[in-house]
Amino acid sequence: MVMKDDKNRYINGNTVLVPDYTPERKKDKEEYEKLKKAREERLNQKKAKSLKDKKNTLICIVASFAVCLLLISRYTTMYSMEKELSKVKVEINTVNVENESLNLALLKESNLQHIEEVATNKLHMMKVDKNNVIYADLSKDNFGKTANEEKKTAQENIIEKIKNILF
Repeated sequence: MVMKDDKNRYINGNTVLVPDYTPERKKDKEEYEKLKKAREERLNQKKAKSLKDKKNTLICIVASFAVCLLLISRYTTMYSMEKELSKVKVEINTVNVENESLNLALLKESNLQHIEEVATNKLHMMKVDKNNVIYADLSKDNFGKTANEEKKTAQENIIEKIKNILF
């Protein structure tokens, strides 16, 4: 009689019905289970390492992106400051040019001969002689108070009197 066992082996003869007793099968199964668990642990460790590597890589990418953004923001700040500095320099140059032109005009206008010309020709002034001089005493108040000032002082005096009476 021919029979197949669980490993697809053919068994011939009178031992067909006698089962193989192998006490070591249990040990093989335990060893197989241990190997299987060890394999699963290695796979889990590989997955954990892979996840850790991916996480570290992602952290590096995010950190480098943040550093790049920081650098770009600093460069934009520096660019805007340089632009503002150049505007201020241009403004300083224009003010200096204007100042120089005003100094030249001031020198021209402060010339005594020019002042005398303008006074006699445009303003119709005359040269001062000892005969044309009038002396005025400016130490005293030559100009009296105006009507508005007198009204204000009168009102203030009335308000002061009312305050003194009430308080």
